[in-house]
Amino acid sequence: MMLSISILGAVGVAAGAVVFLGLPVVDNLLFGPDIHVSQMTALFCGASLVFTALSISFSYHVLAPLGKTNLIAVATTLGAAVGVPLILILAHSSGAAGAALAGASAEAVVCVVEAVAVVRILRSTLPLGPWRITHA
Repeated sequence: MMLSISILGAVGVAAGAVVFLGLPVVDNLLFGPDIHVSQMTALFCGASLVFTALSISFSYHVLAPLGKTNLIAVATTLGAAVGVPLILILAHSSGAAGAALAGASAEAVVCVVEAVAVVRILRSTLPLGPWRITHA
């Protein structure tokens, strides 16, 4: 379980770095000469990939197998509740970079909600070790 989360997290970081570093370089090939992807937009798109990779791993490797689909639904709903208004506001005020920031923010909400649930589950189920905190 932890290995799966670690691997998918590393893949998310690698993919995010490729998007951050590569998208502004190849934007002309992808979108034509009239559209330029700023480094800020690429950064937020890359961050979205990292959050998405982690939340997918939390969902598929921990929460769903334990029957905690309600937590997945809550996290997704909270992400949408944050993301939809932010996209409407930030895309209007800041264009593509604002929309990308809003999307990354929504993915971050989902990731954090699921991460908190996963840590609580692991602390309560794993034997003493790095995940288990005991109080004197």
